Amino acid sequence: MSGLDFRAVTKCYGDTEVLHQVDFSVATGEFVVFVGPSGCGKSTLLRMIAGLEDITTGEIAIDDEVVNDVPAAKRGIAMVFQSYALYPHMTVRENMGFGLRMARLPKAEIARRVGQAADMLQLGALLDRLPRQLSGGQRQRVAIGRAITRDPKVFLFDEPLSNLDAALRVATRIEIAKLKQRLPDTTMIYVTHDQVEAMTLADRIVVLSAGIVQQIGTPIELYSRPANRFVAGFIGSPAMNFLDAVVSFDGDRPRLDCLGGGSIALPPSPGWVEGEKVTLGIRPENLNAAEGAQALLRGTVSVQENLGELVLCYLETEVGSQVIAKLPSGTKVRPGETLALSAESRDVHVFNQTGRRHSALPD
Repeated sequence: MSGLDFRAVTKCYGDTEVLHQVDFSVATGEFVVFVGPSGCGKSTLLRMIAGLEDITTGEIAIDDEVVNDVPAAKRGIAMVFQSYALYPHMTVRENMGFGLRMARLPKAEIARRVGQAADMLQLGALLDRLPRQLSGGQRQRVAIGRAITRDPKVFLFDEPLSNLDAALRVATRIEIAKLKQRLPDTTMIYVTHDQVEAMTLADRIVVLSAGIVQQIGTPIELYSRPANRFVAGFIGSPAMNFLDAVVSFDGDRPRLDCLGGGSIALPPSPGWVEGEKVTLGIRPENLNAAEGAQALLRGTVSVQENLGELVLCYLETEVGSQVIAKLPSGTKVRPGETLALSAESRDVHVFNQTGRRHSALPD
């Protein structure tokens, strides 16, 4: 049973700081996902946990033991790479047991652990095959099985599904979710740029941008209460819509006036300031087709994508903003038509001029 602590961790390459004062804890048995755009530092952070990258300043502790100077092989870490890293001349059985043979475990113990991992991942019928005889999804399951046999303190997954096609990604993601249920006391850290993987697998998500932790929280916390505009735009598919707006008052009731559009009520709070320029955020699934008088915004449909259960409408507003709306299947709109859209006040997000969630919003 192992927790993981990051204590003011930074990483520099020469004069370039690529990770800035990373400071948070992962509980024993927690499944934490690092997400962010390419170059944000998520894989570097994972490699620092594994001991494959040095820490410039700060500390990383596993089970309260600082491991900055502990060699990678002695950290009790098992890592699953996106490239599988299987030995092509070894069978599945040999690949899964290789690390145990290097550790000179008894043959009976190796056979027990390999058999247990194979049963867990439904690999029993494939144990005598070579990697070239396996599909991509099967190879990744072998790589995961090899990690399981080592009985590690912490599992590290470095974009393990990125080389798989769409169907195999879903199937292997389900296998990883099952693995999490079967090993409830094992700490798992998972790196991905795919927010669907993050939202479906994580107990908590760490969102990084430019080496800085932007927000840490459960998937629903990040979706419902993004701390800033970056998180709001990164979490959710399609991405959140952003519109320029100004705070105004109707008597003592605050509201937002959208540039080139209508208005929407705001929750009462002394934090709203008349004339303050803000950014209004609305998720595509929270926009609804509206009658003209009720419209928050209007736009000309440029593209319509019929996905069966819903319709994605891409619009250009009168002030040139791009907006995406998720509408019910059967919504009849065509490119070139004008569409009026509305939203409920409970579904809107407001960000101040620095990009932070507005302090006047309820917690």
